[in-house]
Amino acid sequence: MGAGTIRARQLDAFVAECDALGGLDDPRCTEYLKDFAYEPTVRVDSSLDPFSDEYFEQQKSLYFELAGRELNQSEGELTPIDVEKHLEGTNRVSVSFVGRHLFHAARERCQKAFHWSDSLRYNARTWHRASEPDSLHR
Repeated sequence: MGAGTIRARQLDAFVAECDALGGLDDPRCTEYLKDFAYEPTVRVDSSLDPFSDEYFEQQKSLYFELAGRELNQSEGELTPIDVEKHLEGTNRVSVSFVGRHLFHAARERCQKAFHWSDSLRYNARTWHRASEPDSLHR
């Protein structure tokens, strides 16, 4: 019998069963996971911009549902990773995926930087005009 559809309240038992079967690299666990599906109670709107605040808040809610705690990247999310082991793993992350993510993050950062500089230029022009006398002939 496989894992089937798992919901938030079943996560602890699900993880314990995976561990009892030898973990993700064990063929027994692989067999157990063949029909695995997770049904979250939190819905994430995948049509949103993945760099938007709304999308981030939805992802944080999903994280809380899965982890059972608030997101705290400075204390709980920094974990040393054995890159070689994970490259050979079942669910490895491709270089192209990481590259795409970095590209989008960099583009977003650049767009915000350009917006900030345009805003700064606009404010400087507005301030300059506001400080000019109405007429040079008084």
